[in-house]
Amino acid sequence: MTPSLRAASLLAVLAWSGCAGRRAPPPGVTPTWTPPPGAVPVALLSDTVQRRWDVYVNDQFVCSTPCKRHLDPAQAVILHEHGQEAGEEMRVPNLFPAAREGPVALHVSPSNDGLWNAGYTFAGIGIFPAILGVVVTPFACAYTFGHGDPPWACYGLAGATSAALALYGIGVGLHVAGAPRPAVDTARQYLAGGGAY
Repeated sequence: MTPSLRAASLLAVLAWSGCAGRRAPPPGVTPTWTPPPGAVPVALLSDTVQRRWDVYVNDQFVCSTPCKRHLDPAQAVILHEHGQEAGEEMRVPNLFPAAREGPVALHVSPSNDGLWNAGYTFAGIGIFPAILGVVVTPFACAYTFGHGDPPWACYGLAGATSAALALYGIGVGLHVAGAPRPAVDTARQYLAGGGAY
């Protein structure tokens, strides 16, 4: 095996392992977590029982929601959908300003499944006609205007492409609006809002 082939195979293995997704330790294995200096108590919660999240700090597994840990408030926290190799992932850049006031509740608000699914549907329906329209419209218009034909076909195709792009945009907007969202509150605010700590 040549050195370049060995290097290419090593890069392929490294790229594949990086794409394999995050994994929590197997059930029954408790990760070791040492709180950093200046850490604050954090309750890591999901507002629904159906969805749990694996919590990572510095690419190290911390726990699965619901759990309580002491975390450095300046560190980013990654929430990865529990039990899903390629599941949804959210990044919380830090725990400020709530961490300045004491204990913190980092919780994920539930997604709106209706908006989430409608977004997928609209985006899926709109994307293929939009791509086709963007590719075909310039050629159709050039042919129409080049032969002196009435421009209505060109205008109709351009209008249909615009409508497909708008449908795709609406779908993406609905999908984003229905997605679960992380929120960082002080423990007092979270409890006052009816959350269970």
